[in-house]
Amino acid sequence: MQYKIKLIILFFIALFYGFSVLIIRNYYEKESSVSKSDWNKSYVGGDASNFYDRAISIYNFEPYHAGYEDNRRVAYYRPPVYPAFMAASFLAFGKSFKPIIILQIILLSLSIICIMRICRFFFGDKISLITGILSVLYYPFWNGAMTVNSELFSMSIWVLSVLMLMSYLKNSVKKNHYILISGLLSGLSVMARGQFLFFAPLILLFLYFSDLEFKLKTAFNWFIGFFIPIIFWTIYAYIASGVVVIVSTQGAFSVWWGWSKAVVIEQGYPVWNSGWDNIQIPVDQIGEYMLTKDNSWFLSEVVKFVTAYPVECMKIGFYKILGAWGFEFFSKDNTFSYFIVRFFKINWDLILAIPAYFILLKQKKFRDMKYFLISSIFAYTFISLLTAALYRYRYPFIDPFLLMLSGYFFYYIFEKYKSRKTPVSS
Repeated sequence: MQYKIKLIILFFIALFYGFSVLIIRNYYEKESSVSKSDWNKSYVGGDASNFYDRAISIYNFEPYHAGYEDNRRVAYYRPPVYPAFMAASFLAFGKSFKPIIILQIILLSLSIICIMRICRFFFGDKISLITGILSVLYYPFWNGAMTVNSELFSMSIWVLSVLMLMSYLKNSVKKNHYILISGLLSGLSVMARGQFLFFAPLILLFLYFSDLEFKLKTAFNWFIGFFIPIIFWTIYAYIASGVVVIVSTQGAFSVWWGWSKAVVIEQGYPVWNSGWDNIQIPVDQIGEYMLTKDNSWFLSEVVKFVTAYPVECMKIGFYKILGAWGFEFFSKDNTFSYFIVRFFKINWDLILAIPAYFILLKQKKFRDMKYFLISSIFAYTFISLLTAALYRYRYPFIDPFLLMLSGYFFYYIFEKYKSRKTPVSS
């Protein structure tokens, strides 16, 4: 069977699996009254509400800060690509989350095909197909597809960006427009989820460790595409509101949030100091602090907090690392057995990828992937420590490659087993 036909079959398997997850979740909601998706919601709270409010502004063809004329910095806290996606769905299908979730299931299925094709450049057809099956079974992806949030959407754009870059590097015929498109897509992934600003350019490590000539010129062309959406967004925001925006206005606020009483309370870290009882934090931290405090204030508050409570902050950093990598055994809200199940549900690809990585260390031909992964892991861990360690920031960026390594490990074990079963001829 041709590889393209296998890709099409895997795409429809992913679609079937995704809609099955949605049906099961809807049935569970009816039986338990516990929300497992946003399918039946007409409005969402928390982070998702920020995206929804901006989507409504775009849907009504109003300025991005519509409804926040007196709080414009708050409106630009969220970058525009995911709200634009939501607004396009509202215009085409009405103001319902159901079409958005259906579109996200389709996007994830296409993303799995992209992951397979990227894997094929490194490991060939067989491991690519194993990776596709494992990607379908990786449940956190489907968690993202069933809710109104931007991580999955960022991944869908970013893996296509990586695929374009790999297509350029691994093919003998160089199509220069692939580089510009790859950079543009990475820039759009950043404009869907701001945290990607720290991670998306790391795909150029594949370029750095390749045997390609004119690396600087190629990287320059990539960055032209990458900065196009960011620059246009900055210009628009300044003209429309007078606010200077680099991706979002989150900035130093995210660093402050990660080193404050707020992160301890909201993330459930088992750390406390009686001196924190006197620290007053508004319920709407974004709405109040973003308007009245500048970046220097947030950073000075971080310095004060860390120097005043160094022991507690060391513990906060420790729990941040645990949380970023799915080791959330510290929470007091659920049983230990629950977190054992949750740990393996979100980390089985990491567990399989670790021995695969050490196997790859012995092979020079995979040096670009090896250096990309180790650099990505350090960058992700550092940003988690600097800001807030939310696990969901990992799966759009690192987990596609962990799944590729998982596929490689399964194939490696199978080949070892098969070689032992094959009798040695005398």
